[in-house]
Amino acid sequence: MFLQNTNTNTSGKIIENASEVTNVAYSSIDNLINQIIQQLPLVAAGIIVLSFFWLLGKIFKAIFLSTSKRTRLDNRLRILVSRLITITIFVLGFFTALTIVIPNFSFGQLIAGLGFTSFIVGFATKDILNNLLSGVLILWKQPFHIGDYIFIKDKQGSVKYIGVRATRGSEWTTANRF
Repeated sequence: MFLQNTNTNTSGKIIENASEVTNVAYSSIDNLINQIIQQLPLVAAGIIVLSFFWLLGKIFKAIFLSTSKRTRLDNRLRILVSRLITITIFVLGFFTALTIVIPNFSFGQLIAGLGFTSFIVGFATKDILNNLLSGVLILWKQPFHIGDYIFIKDKQGSVKYIGVRATRGSEWTTANRF
């Protein structure tokens, strides 16, 4: 009889705990749905702001491309700069939208946190960035053109392609200088 009473007591506690767990789960799901519904206007405002910045980036890109047609800038350099303008404006819009959707998010705190990270990334990618900037300078200054025959140290050949990351040529042979 004592054993039967303990089994009934234990199963009663299990049922009581199970109903408490389901009540907590339902309450948590209800709170989650209420918070999502409360955040919907902020999410909608964030999407509107992000769309505005995306459109603004496209407008600035079009303005830059149309005004730079009259300059001597290389077409690949014009495209690179226009893409950088678009990306910069979109990233600013993304962080602005993020501050709207998440009111506790601070752009200043993010910049402070990225200081050390950007130092590490910059140090790790310094050769890549150096080559990229060298390619941009070659496209900007135009020291040589496609078809030119150039000498680089002990190599010589004609230029076939000039890009942002690399300049290629053909017939690169060892130069015989007197």
